[in-house]
Amino acid sequence: AGSLTESPPHGEFIGLIDLIHMRAIVYPPNAESLRMEDAVPNVIPLQQQNDPSSSSIVEAAMEGRRELISHLAEVDDIMEDLYLHAMMEEEEGNGDSCPVLTNISTEEIQSSLRRSTLSRRVMPTLCGAALRGVGVEPVLDCVAEYLPCPLDRLPPQLQLLGSSNTKSKKQQQNEKMEEDDDRDKIPITLGHPLHPSTLAYVFKVLHMKGRGGSGDGRVAFARVYSGTLKARDSVRIISPSSMNSVTDGEGKNGRKTKYPVSKIGGMLELSGGKFDNLPEGSCPSGDVCALVGLKGVVTGDTLLAMAASNDTANNSKRKKKKNDLHWKQ
Repeated sequence: AGSLTESPPHGEFIGLIDLIHMRAIVYPPNAESLRMEDAVPNVIPLQQQNDPSSSSIVEAAMEGRRELISHLAEVDDIMEDLYLHAMMEEEEGNGDSCPVLTNISTEEIQSSLRRSTLSRRVMPTLCGAALRGVGVEPVLDCVAEYLPCPLDRLPPQLQLLGSSNTKSKKQQQNEKMEEDDDRDKIPITLGHPLHPSTLAYVFKVLHMKGRGGSGDGRVAFARVYSGTLKARDSVRIISPSSMNSVTDGEGKNGRKTKYPVSKIGGMLELSGGKFDNLPEGSCPSGDVCALVGLKGVVTGDTLLAMAASNDTANNSKRKKKKNDLHWKQ
């Protein structure tokens, strides 16, 4: 329980109005210096406020919610249909109620906002002050409710090494529009979290004395995008620099470009700055890991796990030309 009758000091930021759930979130003074259990905000439902002194805040919130619905109707077809039907009822009614606010539920607004965010037609904006401990919780809630999870996004874009991109800019734009329209039919290809084959991206390399196992203490931090990366796996290392030197599968002087295969010497546990060895470590898709024993790996490399049969084939000469995949940033 709470009220909106107490006026805060001039210019002090103590809370915010949630237009979707129609509630005021008021934080205690000096929330940044309080313990977590003492800094819990006071949530006040606006529709239950009968105090005349708070009527101006309630009216402003209702007008803001109506404006939010109107903007969503401009970018979302489902919300547009709901909004137009509500407007027709409003024109035919006696003016005692607002169908736009009463007929469109909170769940429908949330669904519309999520669809519009995933299609990149809108960008939700929130207010808060992290240093003051104000407005942090609503931001985290919106991240979980409206931003895409790995299954909502298209798989990583892969480029065939040795193949030239002859598509025009118009064709690429048309393909991008088709991808936006078909996000509910995302193919499970390499790089998709549900694909069984392993693809990982090295986003950071550190040299830690007594760790790396490659002679220079090299530890590669990688994120696994599909499959599962395990200690002692053999991986093919594809470097961005090799892409620039490849032309139809050949490097300089007509020599074929080779991508080294290296064996992961081990995996380190990431826990509060401690790097303990994981003898039987594994990293599923969506997680990050620290790898040791990879010689020559640098930031920006792509790691492709090799099957045991492919390891043997890599040591012999191949007659059949094979395209390689590299992460395209």
